[in-house]
Amino acid sequence: MLFSRARRSTMVFEPGEGGKPGSVLLPDGTRRPTAPGTQDSASQFVQLAWLFGTNPTPIQAGDKVSFPLALVRRSDLWSYVVGEPVTVDTPAGPVQTIHAKPQRELAPWRSDLLAEVWFAPALQSLPVRLQVLGDADSYALMVMDGLPELVKQPLPNSPAARPAPTDRLGGT
Repeated sequence: MLFSRARRSTMVFEPGEGGKPGSVLLPDGTRRPTAPGTQDSASQFVQLAWLFGTNPTPIQAGDKVSFPLALVRRSDLWSYVVGEPVTVDTPAGPVQTIHAKPQRELAPWRSDLLAEVWFAPALQSLPVRLQVLGDADSYALMVMDGLPELVKQPLPNSPAARPAPTDRLGGT
């Protein structure tokens, strides 16, 4: 099963000095050099949100975003391809998103998890849906259950955007 047992691995990112590249210390004790912008498996989603949210030209279907990714057994270049805009239904209401899918296939000899992510430009490009694929038959699906604290206004057409009913005395 995808999340059947607790797995914990620690990687240590070490900064470079004097113009030399940094490195990452992998759980098996192997030290590998890192390229500028190297992400770990969790921070890649923050990196994608930042890239989508700060890009001077709007992200469009077919665009590709690549960066080095350090995993527990290796470090290599990962690319995500942007799909057509998709509306994701969430408990906070429908959200227009940018769908990013890794440009690699699940491979039985790798222990990598692949994640497809849906980012919401209206919510500072935060992810609102994440589907992690373990193999052809197992996955985990996570969907935003409410608006983040940094978003002050409810989404248009969401239940929170509708006026609250009033009682006979005019209060809410």
